[in-house]
Amino acid sequence: SVEHTAIARVFGVRNNYVTDQSQELTYYGVANFFNSFFHSMGIGGAMSRTAVNSACNVKSPLSGFVTTAVVLVSIFKLVGTLYWIPKSTLAAIIITAVRPLISPPSVFYRYWKTSLADFVPAMIAFWVSLFVSTEAGIGAFVGFNIVYVLLRQVFARVSTSSTADPRSELQVALVEARNLPPSDTPLPSDIRIFRFNESIFFPNAYRAKTSVLDTLQTRHAPGYQSVLSPEAAERNWSVTGEKRIAKLRRKAGIDDPSALPPVGLVIIDFSKTNHVDATACKHMQSLVREVQMFAGYAVEIRLAGMSGYVRQRFERAGWLVLDGNEEVPEGRDEERNGEAEVMRLYPTVVSALLAPRNLQRGGRSDSGKDSERERAMMR
Repeated sequence: SVEHTAIARVFGVRNNYVTDQSQELTYYGVANFFNSFFHSMGIGGAMSRTAVNSACNVKSPLSGFVTTAVVLVSIFKLVGTLYWIPKSTLAAIIITAVRPLISPPSVFYRYWKTSLADFVPAMIAFWVSLFVSTEAGIGAFVGFNIVYVLLRQVFARVSTSSTADPRSELQVALVEARNLPPSDTPLPSDIRIFRFNESIFFPNAYRAKTSVLDTLQTRHAPGYQSVLSPEAAERNWSVTGEKRIAKLRRKAGIDDPSALPPVGLVIIDFSKTNHVDATACKHMQSLVREVQMFAGYAVEIRLAGMSGYVRQRFERAGWLVLDGNEEVPEGRDEERNGEAEVMRLYPTVVSALLAPRNLQRGGRSDSGKDSERERAMMR
């Protein structure tokens, strides 16, 4: 079941569709339950076949009928021919199909560069899985992380701030507070602000990402360039994500999704986050790209209140974190930098909110009223 859900999640991210893990595990259990009455082999996620389907650009489960037809023809008509195929040839086919799924050494180097506490369990899981078993590798990895998290909580660090230091968080907050907009001034409808109230690491990184995405997809309409837009040139066969969004909107009491505003600016507040690990950096990178796929690449994503320690972790993970008005270095694309992200960081949420939009990226309010509100806030 661990392999099954892992494969589903990996290929869901790679091919831009959402998997329902509860549905996957339910199907997995029910199918194996009924198979036991017919003395058949247990089923599970096949990494090699899934990799072949992904490489062949398969779009729907109807490909299973083609696979079944090929298997039946091979069994009843081509047994004599296929019998003489060397096992090394079959092994080469499987290795070629699975090879793109194997992480290159650069991934482990990135773990080491981001955090030694993430590199060590990654090595433990890799070598134990290679020489013992997958279950033992996962168990050793989880056990190491439990001990690490407990020790980190025991030896928690304490930081201090004062107004004497003009660069301290307290002094910056006091300066920004003098320019706060009136409390009765509503935010433009295309702005959404999120705050992480805890450190982000392996146990809660995925949940933090899904919480942000659920809110955006519930309260806002997809952009014109979104993969969920009706105008999208190519759509996935999987509708699990769309069903999930519809369910969330019904639960929120939203009856008319067409009246929802698009999102143009997303601000993520890290002021209460004092630690991130390599998993958090990876999920935050995935969050940025999934927000862009939902809202379109014109959406602006800004960071706020990030401590120097957390910023250093993201930069070690390959991110280029720039101050709000800092120029992008030559040769670095502000949209993408390989697998890394180029993000704008502001001292506080207020400064991130009041900073002018980047009009070249399409950062605009969705109505004239929103534009007036934003100008009022700027004053």
